[in-house]
Amino acid sequence: MKVLHTVSSLNSNSGGPSRSVTSLCEELGKLGVSIDIVTQYYRSDDGYDIIPNAEQVRTTFIKSNYLPFIGVPYYPIFRSKLVGLCQSQQIQLIHSNGLWTLMNHTSAKVAYQLGIPLITTLRGMLEPWCLNYHYWRKKIGLHLYALSNINLAYVLHATSKSEFNNLRSLGINKPVAIIPNGVNIPNHIKLEQGKTENQIKKALFLSRLHPIKGVLNLVTAWDKLRPINWHVQIIGPDENNYRKEVENAVYAAGLADTFEFIGPVDDINKWNYYQQADLFVLPSFSENFGIVVAEALASGVPVITTKSTPWEDLKTYKCGWWIDVGVDPLVAALSKAVSLTNEQRNIMGLNGKQLILQKYSWHKIAVDMKSVYNWILKLGDKPDCVVTD
Repeated sequence: MKVLHTVSSLNSNSGGPSRSVTSLCEELGKLGVSIDIVTQYYRSDDGYDIIPNAEQVRTTFIKSNYLPFIGVPYYPIFRSKLVGLCQSQQIQLIHSNGLWTLMNHTSAKVAYQLGIPLITTLRGMLEPWCLNYHYWRKKIGLHLYALSNINLAYVLHATSKSEFNNLRSLGINKPVAIIPNGVNIPNHIKLEQGKTENQIKKALFLSRLHPIKGVLNLVTAWDKLRPINWHVQIIGPDENNYRKEVENAVYAAGLADTFEFIGPVDDINKWNYYQQADLFVLPSFSENFGIVVAEALASGVPVITTKSTPWEDLKTYKCGWWIDVGVDPLVAALSKAVSLTNEQRNIMGLNGKQLILQKYSWHKIAVDMKSVYNWILKLGDKPDCVVTD
């Protein structure tokens, strides 16, 4: 089986797909699937490319240019390069990651031109909050090309049941494979080991600094609660200078002594911050998955996140709080979390590790995705993870 993935970037600062696409492709390679990834060189002053193991995956980088004034990337040679790779590697299936970029549009058109089945992972691009953010730009994009890209796909991939439900509410009736993202647990993290006791407790926010992540709600909630002997660590790359707005809110609230802005960290050091944390908070307005939640749970950290993320398992497995979006629900959850003993938080953390082991290993996810590929290529029956009605 020969599959080609396209993704806009593998840069560490470009968000979750750079990690999830890499991990999925490596595991598919281990299962005997011949995998190519085509991506662009990402314009960034920092960060690094997360390149999959060359034994499992061939990776091709395409030089991109940016349209003046609006900063939108375009790829003069992408179409010809993609056609050439499909023909030389005898690609049987194209897997496009994302929806809005020219790379996604070209991937769909090339698949149609060459008669190659297309699967599209939407990456939360049609979630309600995302559609309302830059509303008119998204509305125009939907009608110009995005709906056409969706219609060209044999099957869509959603990472949660809630994302699937939102697709159906938009009137999109294509077959949908519901397969979550996974998490790689580093070898140094011991599943039976609890958290060590810190004199100053740490609440961790680790994600890109963007309005969708709800970090200003965290600042407001913390201002209302002001728990004793607790500090907040804010880690992640800045997007469109949003960090400055968050810092201003922290200073205006008089919380500068309890908030620490660390900036982006690499994929090795981030696990050290997870391990040192006593609580993880992601108060997002929208997440199709939320890989950082899975990473925090794998590290034994109880999690607070919103019902705009697909993490109802936090309640089922007793490893965190799944709350409504907003400041008041966040204050209530934080109040409960900081009042627990270390032992109580440790028990929740161990529950979270078991959840990740049982449901979110990359091997299991790759097996499910390969079964979808087999079904598309008429090499197997429709798997249970695919919904057609």
